[in-house]
Amino acid sequence: MKLRGRIRSMSGSGGLKRTRCRTSGQKQYHVIEQTMTWEQAKLYCREHYKDLAMIETEEENSKASSEGLFDGWIGLYRIPWRWSDGSSSSFKNWASGKPDAHGYNQHCAGEYSNHQWNDDSCYREHAFICQEGELKCTRRPW
Repeated sequence: MKLRGRIRSMSGSGGLKRTRCRTSGQKQYHVIEQTMTWEQAKLYCREHYKDLAMIETEEENSKASSEGLFDGWIGLYRIPWRWSDGSSSSFKNWASGKPDAHGYNQHCAGEYSNHQWNDDSCYREHAFICQEGELKCTRRPW
């Protein structure tokens, strides 16, 4: 089901902004091949889509895998392991022996080419996968 609408809201400067929101019951994933740190990737996804990919079921993992991402960031970070929107992560798809917090500085997660997850330093640069769906809003000057 798609829902489209406009919401008027006040910007911080006092001017009116037009916000368009749409809802689609399923997540859509988008591979971004440009490399960024985990935080930069999160900000990019939030600006252009909804967020870094939050893979919460085996079905979503299969869908994200079909996009062809290899060795890239997903929206998982810790401690404890949570999605970038702050929600908890009950679905797990860690590679064998992961997460291992090597050197106590691997606090962000990525996906290997075999579509299993790995923990890594949030400051390393990787490609990443964004998601949209459920709710996406864009603001335009009134």
